[in-house]
Amino acid sequence: MLSEIVNRNEFSYILNHEFGLFVGRFIGAGTFLVLAFYINSDIALRYALLIIGIVQLLSIPIAKQLLEQQNKLVNEKA
Repeated sequence: MLSEIVNRNEFSYILNHEFGLFVGRFIGAGTFLVLAFYINSDIALRYALLIIGIVQLLSIPIAKQLLEQQNKLVNEKA
């Protein structure tokens, strides 16, 4: 399990993962609310998901780099 590789408790690993998901949800909801209150609710409904999707697409290179580092760690432990 990955929590063993990084020498952390399984519960702290899960908490860290869930916190990351919460932050993402908070940013997505915040984006929608800012668009709805300050611009227009119709624009918020149309473009909030598009904006969030573009941000997620921009995070793909970071995810690839993290996966490469994880594979290196797994291969070193094996």
